[in-house]
Amino acid sequence: MVMKKLSPDIKIHNSVSLMSYLIEYRRY
Repeated sequence: MVMKKLSPDIKIHNSVSLMSYLIEYRRY
Protein backbone atom coordinates (compact mmCIF):
# COMPACT_ATOMS: atom_id res chain seq x y z
CA MET A 1 0.00 0.00 0.00
CA VAL A 2 2.71 2.48 0.96
CA MET A 3 4.85 1.53 -2.03
CA LYS A 4 1.90 1.94 -4.38
CA LYS A 5 1.27 5.39 -2.98
CA LEU A 6 4.92 6.42 -3.19
CA SER A 7 5.51 5.07 -6.69
CA PRO A 8 3.42 7.69 -8.53
CA ASP A 9 4.94 10.47 -6.42
CA ILE A 10 8.41 9.29 -7.42
CA LYS A 11 7.38 9.15 -11.07
CA ILE A 12 5.93 12.66 -10.88
CA HIS A 13 9.06 13.94 -9.13
CA ASN A 14 11.28 12.33 -11.76
CA SER A 15 9.31 13.82 -14.65
CA VAL A 16 9.33 17.24 -12.97
CA SER A 17 13.10 17.15 -12.44
CA LEU A 18 13.51 15.91 -16.01
CA MET A 19 11.39 18.77 -17.32
CA SER A 20 13.35 21.36 -15.33
CA TYR A 21 16.59 19.76 -16.56
CA LEU A 22 15.42 20.07 -20.18
CA ILE A 23 14.36 23.68 -19.60
CA GLU A 24 17.78 24.49 -18.14
CA TYR A 25 19.47 22.68 -21.02
CA ARG A 26 17.50 24.62 -23.66
CA ARG A 27 18.53 27.90 -22.05
CA TYR A 28 22.15 27.52 -23.13
